[in-house]
Amino acid sequence: MEAKRKKLKDVEREAIIRGLNQGVSIKELGKIFNVGRTTILMCKKRFGDRKSFTDAPRPGRPRNSDNRTRRAIKFLSVKDPTKTGVEITEEMVERGVDISKETVKRTLRENGLFGRRPAIQPFISVKNRRVRVAFTKSHLYWTSNDWGKVLFSD
Repeated sequence: MEAKRKKLKDVEREAIIRGLNQGVSIKELGKIFNVGRTTILMCKKRFGDRKSFTDAPRPGRPRNSDNRTRRAIKFLSVKDPTKTGVEITEEMVERGVDISKETVKRTLRENGLFGRRPAIQPFISVKNRRVRVAFTKSHLYWTSNDWGKVLFSD
């Protein structure tokens, strides 16, 4: 399995270049920044080519949704976990945001919200709920000694 590469921050890149200019060895810089020799050399090469520490613009289509829209999508899903991506899309369209269901689903996945079926829970009638609450209230202040006298069985 390939190790995940460490993304250097602009400040770290700048420090690497300054270290190289001051005569610090590539091996020492690698130990300081916990990166390999190749990473140091690539940092040096990129700085020599562009004279900049920042990343170059990456290819790809710009995002269709802004941060506010993505936060709203996440909020709608967290507020009502049973909503599907299609239902959230419909609600966003009602709010005046033109967005596709795939964009909504991608946004939910990026936020760690995955579609799951809710767990099936036993049905408890209103009568049984009342009985359970009454039992709980009547036994609320029981001590460990009181519960020790109770025989639990199936």
